[in-house]
Amino acid sequence: IKRNVKVSDFIRFGCIYYIFNIYDEMVSPESDYFAFLMLFFVAIRMVELAEDRVKDADAYAMFSLIAIFLVTVKLSVAMAVLVAIVPILFLVKEKRYKKLLVYVLLGIIIVAPYLCRGVLISGYLLYPSTMLDIFNVDWKMSATVAKVDSDFIIAYGRGYDVIDAAAYPFKVWILKWISTIGKTDMILLMTCLVGAIYYPISILLRKDLREVHIIEGTLLVVFLSWFLSAPLIRYAQGILICFGSIMAGDAYSFICEKLKSSGRKVVIVENLFSVIASVFFSYKIVILLMYIINAGNLEEYAINQQDYSSYEMNPYEISGVTFYTSVEDDRTGYDPFPATPYINTNAKLRGDSLEEGFMSK
Repeated sequence: IKRNVKVSDFIRFGCIYYIFNIYDEMVSPESDYFAFLMLFFVAIRMVELAEDRVKDADAYAMFSLIAIFLVTVKLSVAMAVLVAIVPILFLVKEKRYKKLLVYVLLGIIIVAPYLCRGVLISGYLLYPSTMLDIFNVDWKMSATVAKVDSDFIIAYGRGYDVIDAAAYPFKVWILKWISTIGKTDMILLMTCLVGAIYYPISILLRKDLREVHIIEGTLLVVFLSWFLSAPLIRYAQGILICFGSIMAGDAYSFICEKLKSSGRKVVIVENLFSVIASVFFSYKIVILLMYIINAGNLEEYAINQQDYSSYEMNPYEISGVTFYTSVEDDRTGYDPFPATPYINTNAKLRGDSLEEGFMSK
């Protein structure tokens, strides 16, 4: 309606598309959805501040604290903390070092419970990473087990079921990984790769978008860190859409600005965008309505999560307490409890009950 589509509007477009995908695909209340929606929120609001020429360091700092909080929700978006460069630059330029220290302390307070949780569960600050191994507690998980977990996540993300795949070179696993990508996700991936190439060009062409470029660069780093580590699409569909949409918005707005500066009208371009957006969202709404109509037990599952399936289990004991393990694969469901995906012969209770936790023999 305004006929003034900005970069932040493209991110909004991407966010709405991602929300439709959530309703299509959600099977459990996993952390990916919340983390990526908050990533969209931070990107939209910080880009909007930059587009409105806001120079208030505190406004940027508040959204940077949300980005820091995202680390505690989903470690795959940890690099989102780089958006904090924007308020840091403002505060340093204004020589507000005390305020900068306050925000640093707030960031530490936000992350501290997450780090404490990691130590209480595994003995490490950032499990399965063992880099920050500074606590000598009796319940610490074996470094070998942590390595196996880390390697399995990497291998699974690359499309393999064998743990050795974590050590495969890029030229080997990339071909296997590409073969597992669907058409829509491939389009998103190609958009991100083109965006990564366009990013330095945008910096050279548009010297007036410093804050926006920092946010774009942050999303680029988040995208690359996922792509080069454990690139399972489910781990980062929100990242692909967010980074792809912000770079598409950058290119679109640059073209419109050049057309306007040369005295040409951009009504056709703006109307075309509006038509595409309207048709696309109308299509997604119809598809969603059809899904809702055809869904079984909608009234029940709109309120309560659908239960997991039940699987055949075998009992075994750890320190006299009966546990259950799956007969086939590693599926256990909710019941019976406690259950493990496989029999752990190297664990024992730290005391006389489950409440005291486990330790290695």
